[in-house]
Amino acid sequence: MKNSRRLLIFLCFLAVISSVAFYSLDSRLTTLIDQLDRYTNKNPQEKIHLHFDKPYYSIGDDIWFKAYVVNAEENKLSLLSKLLYVDLIDERDSIRSFVLPIDNGLASGNISLIDSLFAPGTYEVKAYTRWMKNFDPDYFFTTTIIIGDALNGTLDGNASFRLQPNEKHTLLTASILYKTLEGKPEASKEVTYNIDYQNKNLADGKAKTDEDGKVEIVYALKKEYDPQEVTINTILVRNESMHIPRNFKIESYKDNIDLKFFPEGGDLIAGLRSKVAFKAIGSDGLGVDLKGYIEDRHKKKVAEITSEHNGMGLFALIPSIDNTYTAVINLKNGLEKRFPLPKAMDHGYVMSLNHLDEENLLLKIE
Repeated sequence: MKNSRRLLIFLCFLAVISSVAFYSLDSRLTTLIDQLDRYTNKNPQEKIHLHFDKPYYSIGDDIWFKAYVVNAEENKLSLLSKLLYVDLIDERDSIRSFVLPIDNGLASGNISLIDSLFAPGTYEVKAYTRWMKNFDPDYFFTTTIIIGDALNGTLDGNASFRLQPNEKHTLLTASILYKTLEGKPEASKEVTYNIDYQNKNLADGKAKTDEDGKVEIVYALKKEYDPQEVTINTILVRNESMHIPRNFKIESYKDNIDLKFFPEGGDLIAGLRSKVAFKAIGSDGLGVDLKGYIEDRHKKKVAEITSEHNGMGLFALIPSIDNTYTAVINLKNGLEKRFPLPKAMDHGYVMSLNHLDEENLLLKIE
């Protein structure tokens, strides 16, 4: 009988301890959620979408557009920002900026393509608010538009580049595809070109497009030359009276990827294992598949990285507070690019989510 009473008291004691433990865990989780809610309310994120009146334009046209500025969390029109910044960036990275008032999350405007200020080509449009510059630029609106020349002909030109370094030089191969704005190949057309490095002419030449509207230009760059400073200036001869210029800069294209890191839970925390997602994007806005590794400041490899789909993937890392980490990526053209990871914080939370099976998830907070 005494043993039964002792067992009953012991079980009651365990129940009390368990309830206190669960209450403590639930209280901490509630506190964390409240903190996350307060952070979101204090630091609201905005997103922008621009709607254009046409898919492409000519010199002398007006680019008419309407902008929608929304709260990223609820996708409702944002009342936070009052000014919208729109950048128009040409193939030489020259930027023209415009500022528009925002009224209850909406803005509209136009850009006059005055022939003395604009040249035909492919332009990048970037839109953002001043508040958005406090956060990741991934939320900026970006797109590309084609500006042609109605008087001297409209032309869509796209280039891809291959760089093959060796002991003496870097062999540059530029593959340029010319089409009309309706998508018809500019077949059997003469193309004259010059290769420019930091406003210094390196070479001149002529080529002829094949049946697909494609030409290849090959040049051996000096080893000390930075390929990203090279521009290929071309003129396609459509007929005797129509010579259409198009310029292509290597840094504008897909081999120059942008690699972003997204630690699960938001930050890398020293001493805690984190899963880190990543996404590699080319300047055309499409995902770029890659392979590489993560190294610390002592050049020690600490993780392998491989994209799984459309430039996206993940890896695991246990960072330390007194170390730094870099992603080393080998591009298809044989060149190597390096991207620093975010620095680890000395305190904070790591949240991870794992699929146990089809019906169950495991949420872990450290």
